[in-house]
Formats: sequence, structure tokens, C-alpha cells
Amino acid sequence: MFRYRKSLVVPAIWMAAFFSIATCACANPANDLRNAAARGDTSRIAELLDRGVAVDPATAGRRSALMEAAGRGQVAAVKRLLAAGAKLDTVDRQHKTALILAIIPGHDEVVSLLLAAGANPDVADANGKTALHWATLRGRIAAARLLLANHAEVNATDNDGVTPLLIAAGRGDTVLLRLLVE
Repeated sequence: MFRYRKSLVVPAIWMAAFFSIATCACANPANDLRNAAARGDTSRIAELLDRGVAVDPATAGRRSALMEAAGRGQVAAVKRLLAAGAKLDTVDRQHKTALILAIIPGHDEVVSLLLAAGANPDVADANGKTALHWATLRGRIAAARLLLANHAEVNATDNDGVTPLLIAAGRGDTVLLRLLVE
């Protein structure tokens, strides 16, 4: 039977494993770009893009740098990524776009930027919910106004046949109801 004595071998193996994992995570430029976008670190974003890191790397299902910045309300990072040509309607594993990710926490300035850049307000997530569904679910009146001004489909149904109007009625949100009916 093999017994090991307490030595520096086992801790050294664990440390080596930790550092190799940490180094691999940091060595991935796409991850670095996403992390910089999430932090709103525009100087790091510019540095990475200047080094040739793709603004939209081909990582199917992963959130893009634009999605990370939009979901966290990082306005300057969103502007920088849009200027670099980030794709607006890319979807993550749940089929959420940067626009939907900005609406959920209520980042109206980001919503406005994305729509002005040409984001499609009618792209649906995996449950069939569009940006207008999410704005209604979260009671985001300003976002709903922006979406409607950009021709969002009011009568879009999700996978359960629910429209934004039904959501507003179910929430008892008279302001959104009026807005959606007009």
C-alpha cells in the first residue's frame, strides 16, 4: 500500500494546476475582451482591438463583448465596441441579444445606443420573448417607448402565445397598457 508523507509535492501540484488554469483563462484574448467590456475598461478594449483581437470572435453561444458591456450598462464600452463594428443581433445560449440584456436591468442609454446603431427589436430569445416582451415584463417604460419608436412588433407572441399587451395587463401596468395600445 502506497503512503505519502506530507511534503511539498502535493501543494506544489495544486499550485501548478491553479496557475496553469489561471494562465489559460488570461491568455484567451476573446475572454480578455469580454472581461474588459464587462468592466467598462475602454483603454483595455482599445488595446486588444488594436492588437487584432476580433470584436466578435466565433464562439457560438457565448456572450460577446458587446453583450457583456450592454448587460452591465457600460455606455463607453458599448460605444467603443459599436465603433469597432460589433454585431448587434448576435445571441447567447439563451438566444438573448445585447438589446435584451440591456433592457432587463434597465440600462436605457445603452438601449438607445443599440437601437440607434440598428439593433433589431424583434429578435426573440429561446422562449420567444422579444425586447418588448422583456421591457413589459420588467416595467421598463422608457425602453418600451424607445422600442416602439423603432417599430418593435407590438403583437409579437412568445412560445406560450403571450403578447407584451397581455403581460402589461397581467401586471396591472396602466402606463404600459396605454403605451402599447396607442
